Amino acid sequence: AAEAANRVLLAIEQSRDAMERAEAGDRSPDKMAALRQELDSRLIQAAELGANGNGLIGEVAEVDEELNTVLQAVERQRHKANRESASASSERSEAARDSERSAPDGGSASQRRSTERQPTERQDAAAHREIGDSTRGDPIKQHVPRLEELQREADEQRAHDRDDRDR
Repeated sequence: AAEAANRVLLAIEQSRDAMERAEAGDRSPDKMAALRQELDSRLIQAAELGANGNGLIGEVAEVDEELNTVLQAVERQRHKANRESASASSERSEAARDSERSAPDGGSASQRRSTERQPTERQDAAAHREIGDSTRGDPIKQHVPRLEELQREADEQRAHDRDDRDR
């Protein structure tokens, strides 16, 4: 675990150094965007390790504001996904209980089919999320725009701090 953390932290520092060199050399916006994307991906990778319980990443995140921001975003998304999963599970249980309680002669045939189909559709959707729908449960893919916004804010803050130091 420490080795994986060290590798990703080293990659983050290398990306940051490359960005600083590119800024100093007035590189093209395309090059800067590619470097930013690379850094974002490495920060997300580190945040995933931290969210999985890697203590070294957690310690570094206490000092590294940018990593801390991404780590918190990943953790929030995991908590949200866990809550959604728990609520979907409870909905399936309630729907199953409701369908067991309903009288077979109550309502028209189409209403009964609709009621019977509803829990099955919920179960299918939940099973799809649990088994193979990686975009639904993957907070990284869902919230890349938000993370990019957070990264821009952190960059602006860092640039502002750098300007203040230069003065």
